[in-house]
Amino acid sequence: MPFLEAGYDALGRQQAVLNGDTSGFDQSADYLFRRDQGFRGLNAGLAAAGNAGPGGFSGGADADRIALGQGLAGQAIDSYWAKLAGRAGQGQTSAGNLGQLGAGYAASNGDAYQAAGAARGSAYQNSANAWNQFGNLAVRTLNNYGPGVG
Repeated sequence: MPFLEAGYDALGRQQAVLNGDTSGFDQSADYLFRRDQGFRGLNAGLAAAGNAGPGGFSGGADADRIALGQGLAGQAIDSYWAKLAGRAGQGQTSAGNLGQLGAGYAASNGDAYQAAGAARGSAYQNSANAWNQFGNLAVRTLNNYGPGVG
């Protein structure tokens, strides 16, 4: 069941992205890591190049941050989507396996009930045959030994 639930969750997150809600992506560990590492590297490079003034970085540095953020987001959202698709696939596989398990259980139960019904039917048939043989024996006995019977 955990795989099935994870699959449902992944489908919900994919649907959220399609509807414009990227909050799950924005808070995903891999995106936050890429973003933080990218900005840390960019800031260190700008500082080393002397592009930091008394009030912070220059306008060009801001443009670099925007370009980096957009590039990382574009790359990371594809990865995020692929991971969700993988989880959804695991859920779909689990659902298929559960369906097969249920079908196998139903078939086994059906076979068992059919065998029980056949056994009960056979027992009734055997009982009827025994009573028929008893009746035939009784009639023959009465015909052979009974006075004027038969």
